[in-house]
Amino acid sequence: MARNELLLAQPLPSTGEAPAPDFPLGQIEEHLSNQRFRLHDEKSGVFFLCGTSAATQFARIRIFSEPDEPMPSVVMIRLAPGEIQIWQRADNPALAQAREFAEWLLANFPCAIRTPAGEDISSALDLEYGAA
Repeated sequence: MARNELLLAQPLPSTGEAPAPDFPLGQIEEHLSNQRFRLHDEKSGVFFLCGTSAATQFARIRIFSEPDEPMPSVVMIRLAPGEIQIWQRADNPALAQAREFAEWLLANFPCAIRTPAGEDISSALDLEYGAA
């Protein structure tokens, strides 16, 4: 069963700093570019985490050759300086990649992972089925 959920990574201000600094997008793009089972749409800037080799091959065909067909089961990541969108439209292998990416963000940058309603789930990181 696939999950279809949006999570938002948002930078937090350092002590005494306001507003929050922007994410260093070059560093984050480099990290995502080094991941296995990922695609990058240079035109839109969106990264896709696919979870497996077979899913990556299917997603490559669907996204780049058959764009009018339904979106494959992948995690989509859209980067912006003040917010990173993590669309979890995926099954477990890709969700595990999304969780690893979110954990990497939290470990490397002062940020929070939130639901669109604003709930901070950074400590729970409920990006997979079940609690973290």
